[in-house]
Amino acid sequence: MPERLNAIAELILFYLILPIVGIFSFVLALSSESIARIGYAITTVMYASFSVVIWLKKVDYGSKILNTIKIDEAPIQITRLLSETTNRGVLINQLIIKTLAEKRGISQTDLHRELPISADMAPSKERVRQYTLILEKEGIVKDIASELGEGKKRVYLLTNRGQWCLKAINKYYPTYYVTFLIRSILKTRLRSKLPPFDSVESEEHYGKTT
Repeated sequence: MPERLNAIAELILFYLILPIVGIFSFVLALSSESIARIGYAITTVMYASFSVVIWLKKVDYGSKILNTIKIDEAPIQITRLLSETTNRGVLINQLIIKTLAEKRGISQTDLHRELPISADMAPSKERVRQYTLILEKEGIVKDIASELGEGKKRVYLLTNRGQWCLKAINKYYPTYYVTFLIRSILKTRLRSKLPPFDSVESEEHYGKTT
């Protein structure tokens, strides 16, 4: 409950009151004398600029926020898996899932290279391999090397459960902070439901995705 009240307070203060004050200053600038108009105009520009910054603010998924997230349609270990970060705060399993969603059937080496992350923030190839093996154990990714005749290396593809996780990421881990606040207020209300994670078959044959 306190989290919801905090979200409501932030939403009202920064996303409702702030724009209203900016609009009010703009109206005063139009209707005031020349000297006062300059002051109101400056105030309007400041409020408008601040409002844009606030509206475009992205969520900083630190431990405090991640601890509030629970994926209703999945076991707790899946929430923990999707919320797992590296020691530098990178949501690594989410990056792996998103990368495999864009580039299907890529090798372990290519996966490490294709992760959308700067070199100084990227985990080692071995660490990425370990994360991927855990995702494979949960049926979220699948090694299709044998189907491709590539027995000496691992080639990964998202399974149906992996596609489910991609939808859960988009739903429970929004990019912009205003969306996160709204979802924190609504909780499960007005949200479309995903099918239960355990009801989704993990297997997906390579031939279906080409």
